[in-house]
Amino acid sequence: IDIKAENLTIDSASIVFPPLAAEAEGTVAQLFKPAPLLDIHATLELKKEGPLADINFINVPAGTRVADISLEASGTIKEVKLSSTFSSNPLVTAEIPTKGDLRGTLKTEEGLFTVDALNAHFGENTLALSGIMNNLWKQERTGDLKGTANISLEEVVALAKTDTLSNFDLTGMVTANIALTASTEQLGLNTNIDLNTIGFSVPHLMNKQQGTPASLAVKAQYTLPDELIINSFELVLEKDNITGNAQVQAGTDPGFQVSLATSSFSLAHLNQIPVVGFPEGSAGISAKIWQAKSSSEDIQYSGDITLDNATLTVKPMNEPFKKINGQIKVAGQKADISKASFLFGESTYRLEAEIKDLTTPNIRGKVHGDGLDVNRIIAAFKKPKDKPENKTSSSGTKGLPFSLELDVEADEMLLDKFRAGAVSTTWHTTGRVQRFHPVQIAAFGGTLGGTFELAVMKEGTTWKADCNGQKMK
Repeated sequence: IDIKAENLTIDSASIVFPPLAAEAEGTVAQLFKPAPLLDIHATLELKKEGPLADINFINVPAGTRVADISLEASGTIKEVKLSSTFSSNPLVTAEIPTKGDLRGTLKTEEGLFTVDALNAHFGENTLALSGIMNNLWKQERTGDLKGTANISLEEVVALAKTDTLSNFDLTGMVTANIALTASTEQLGLNTNIDLNTIGFSVPHLMNKQQGTPASLAVKAQYTLPDELIINSFELVLEKDNITGNAQVQAGTDPGFQVSLATSSFSLAHLNQIPVVGFPEGSAGISAKIWQAKSSSEDIQYSGDITLDNATLTVKPMNEPFKKINGQIKVAGQKADISKASFLFGESTYRLEAEIKDLTTPNIRGKVHGDGLDVNRIIAAFKKPKDKPENKTSSSGTKGLPFSLELDVEADEMLLDKFRAGAVSTTWHTTGRVQRFHPVQIAAFGGTLGGTFELAVMKEGTTWKADCNGQKMK
């Protein structure tokens, strides 16, 4: 200390306070004035100690260095110009290089920090923010920052180190306008994100390709140590809107859950459901998606779907089901279909059914139609000549990923050129064999009953019947 010149020269100063350790040098001029002048250079080391010790996503042992920081302070002690650079320990960020810089002005008496620029680089990701932070010396400290972010989804998944995100196959870069609000224990986020350039999928449900128009608006909050709550989100996929909320919290069951709803949603987006497809139609959807505590378990979902004028294709069939209207309740891989109607061929049907496993559908239920066109059924399962037949389908009992067991009632039946009256039967499908048993048909003034089997093979179509008639003319 040079008392006469009113100067303080700091050759070396240090402070250790978990999780922070700092070393500094510099000068303080005009010591005895109301606002001394500062010119300080400091280096800081942040460790996983104290308040940082319980943060689970910082996946390093306690005491490990988390980040290195350099700091320059100049100006008066009441109004300090700050300039800083920082970088993280690669162990913390999945070996992805992370660095950044900060510039701003600190008004010490007010506890007010004006952020002129905060820039961060995380691998290919960039973040640029500016704003203010208030009440820095009080428990009620807050922050309000706005700016933009460019985010590589592949690197976000790598950093998260969780199977939950990897299940969504996130790819591409997104640009987002963001607004952050911060308090002592919570970080709030409002953002609007352009999703045109990214891709993602929901297992067994849908896949969004890069280039498909989409956007996402999110209002969320992160609470220490590791709880993320998305209060609301709105996903616009082409012209369809999906709204909902979500929660991610490590150590809870479920650790991840989403609730969503849409009034009108194009079924063409549901392009990952095994076996079936929806080239036309829309649906109103209310659903929940979650993952159990054990990361080895698949993502689960349940919900209610109201179909509107949909077209359904099933992989082994040549004939689609059209003009489908109805309600479907999904729980896990099980689906219950109620109050459904559809057009198959030229006949209209009403259906109630259940599917116990959507990955290999076994459809059970009952259906009533104004006609049972057996010729149309044969044509629907017949393999087109211009497509090669696989080895399993020639056996007739293997190779097709679904089966039927439907109680069928129809006002009339057509088989080849034979037209009969009312028919009731149970329709069994196993592989490429269609079996109708027992069958009761109003024919020739009496009844015809028994069993009919149809086999549609690459060698051709065969049918056989074991039947008896009563009171026929």
